[in-house]
Amino acid sequence: MSAPLDLLQQRLLSYAEGFDRILVGLSGGLDSTLLLHALCLARLEHKLVALHLDHGIHADSSKWAQHCRTQCERLGIEIILAHAHLGANGNETAAREARYQFFAANMHQGDALMLAHHADDQIETITQRLMRGAGPKGLAGMQEKRVFNGGYLIRPLLDLSREQILDLGRALKLEWIQDPSNASTRPDRNYLRLQVLPLLEQRWPGAGQAILATARQCSEAEQLLTEYAQGLLATVDWRSEVRGYSWDIDLFLQRSRAQKQLILRTGVDRAGLQGYDRQLLDTLVAELVAARVDAKPLVRSGNLELRRFRGRIYLAAQLAELQPFDLAWETSQQLLIPNHGTLQPLSSKTLSVHQRLRATSGSQGRRCKPLWRKHSQSLKNIYQEIGLPPWLRERVPVLEDESGEIVAVAGCFSCREGLDVPIFTWVNR
Repeated sequence: MSAPLDLLQQRLLSYAEGFDRILVGLSGGLDSTLLLHALCLARLEHKLVALHLDHGIHADSSKWAQHCRTQCERLGIEIILAHAHLGANGNETAAREARYQFFAANMHQGDALMLAHHADDQIETITQRLMRGAGPKGLAGMQEKRVFNGGYLIRPLLDLSREQILDLGRALKLEWIQDPSNASTRPDRNYLRLQVLPLLEQRWPGAGQAILATARQCSEAEQLLTEYAQGLLATVDWRSEVRGYSWDIDLFLQRSRAQKQLILRTGVDRAGLQGYDRQLLDTLVAELVAARVDAKPLVRSGNLELRRFRGRIYLAAQLAELQPFDLAWETSQQLLIPNHGTLQPLSSKTLSVHQRLRATSGSQGRRCKPLWRKHSQSLKNIYQEIGLPPWLRERVPVLEDESGEIVAVAGCFSCREGLDVPIFTWVNR
């Protein structure tokens, strides 16, 4: 038993390199319990923070949370506990979404989040996606390592089967929670695990390994598509915008349908958004491209939105409801503007000149003189000149000094020599 455990510890040490903190999603079940203990055996406990979310679905969920707390106290590991308040009506999808929101909320820039998904989980995931009509990306399954909320999400157990994990857990004499809901065939994943996959293995021995082999081939195909998409984006004049991305409508319409789908899907992935499906292209063409010239068309799906402006398609996260703001800003610190975004601290060379500014919204009747101009002009005309999309003009932070004079518009331009253009990170809903 020592050989598999030694290999796992070596893998964990390799994955942990370069990270100051390693967050571990801890449910209290066998898989996550093994992962936590293996990280400790690899002498990484000083980096560990366990995360446990009590979904509140099961009557004993509070006892499970206490079990996780006790385990971490024994190991000398910090644990963060939270309650999702899903109640008896909570389902598999809601619980998963709550979990990932909880994980994201506790991540710092550059953290690693380790989750205990294993090979059998991968087989179930791929089979589920097949039933939903997924393409190569979906059938590639869960990634072993990917970017997640400013850090990385890592699944170091994906090469281990459920049986191997059980053997390791018993050998280490671990204590774990047995969730009785895992025996129910009502959730789709449980139905696959308990009913469908055993039948496949009975009829076609090695079916699970064949599914994993298909996933590896799909992953390779997806990599080729990703590489091809890089060049394809250039053919439609793809560019980064103040918020999100845009591309030329006429050039887009010249591409084949398959190429349009790849452009759209790649754009959604790059923006880190949810809501792409194959019907989205037809909606985009019918409602966005075909709208009259003076219209302000808008297409929404998931948490993304598509708009049209000056012959281009704009893709970004959905905008929250407009809420005017007027906030004091200590420029050495971040400033969070609720439902809009975050102003990043100004560089040191500007701090001696502007220690305090005000971040305000709105352009009506306001004037300023950008550095490239000799005379002041209305914000409305400047925004038109620089091509700032209309839907952002009342939302972008306008920065004033103590006298009320505009010194910059965040993410757009500066009006003062020596004052950098303040960086504004828009919120993704």
